[in-house]
Amino acid sequence: MTIKSALLSARQYLKRAKPARQSRKWGAWTFRPPTFELAIKRNQRQYEVDLDECKTAADVLDWIMQVRGKTGIDDKDLADLIHALDDILSIQANLCPGGENRTVDPRTLAKQRGFSTEPPQGFGETN
Repeated sequence: MTIKSALLSARQYLKRAKPARQSRKWGAWTFRPPTFELAIKRNQRQYEVDLDECKTAADVLDWIMQVRGKTGIDDKDLADLIHALDDILSIQANLCPGGENRTVDPRTLAKQRGFSTEPPQGFGETN
């Protein structure tokens, strides 16, 4: 391998490498790395989905159904939640491929998909 081809390969790698996402939105849903949750505010109420609890497909379905029953949540909010969960966890590929139920580490999946799972530096520190 020549120096030129090695540099081109390194450039291609860097173009494909994505920085960890500190924040991301799907409709009104926001990903919060410090608490590793998805959050939405509706009718002066804050709802959170704890991603650490999304270890199986049944866990994810349970969260979707719990959110469905909350005041002010509409069909678009539910669709946006499903998109967020799938973007972060890749549900079918990781939690239930071919109908096979699997238990996963949600933080590991999120990291693999480019989402930050650590609080920003200085988060929670007091002076």
